[in-house]
Amino acid sequence: MGGRASRQKGMRGEYAFRDAIRRFGYVADRVPCSGAAQGFKGDVRFSKDGKEYTAEVKSRKGSFKTLYALFAEHFAQAQDDKLSIVVEGQLINLSSSPVGALEDCGHYTIAEHLPFYKKHRRTFKRLLKLKELVKGCDLLVVKDNNKPFLFIRYR
Repeated sequence: MGGRASRQKGMRGEYAFRDAIRRFGYVADRVPCSGAAQGFKGDVRFSKDGKEYTAEVKSRKGSFKTLYALFAEHFAQAQDDKLSIVVEGQLINLSSSPVGALEDCGHYTIAEHLPFYKKHRRTFKRLLKLKELVKGCDLLVVKDNNKPFLFIRYR
């Protein structure tokens, strides 16, 4: 159960994401009373070129640090801000931009074949558990304090 401070932190994250996605050229609006209103999925709705998407935004103090470490390690090795992986048969796109997460990359790596799989095995399993937060949305947006957004798409 969260209180007023938690609710305000969540709203700040949703507004920050809305503003960030607008800079990518999307038309975006925060869903009022997201989480409390029946019949509305996600926290932010956005569209571009006739395609509509919904995003679930999660802001934490530091609980996504292993995801950031995984992404940073991938970027250091591949110099690519898109990580498309298959974890236990589930295809996951992880990117530093919404465009990278939403597009079909065409390059997929099975998690067990990644050189840093053993080091981040628990993180890969956690990625699957995070899918429960999506609730039918197109995009899961996570943010730790003082770090940029990470965009996750499950397919």
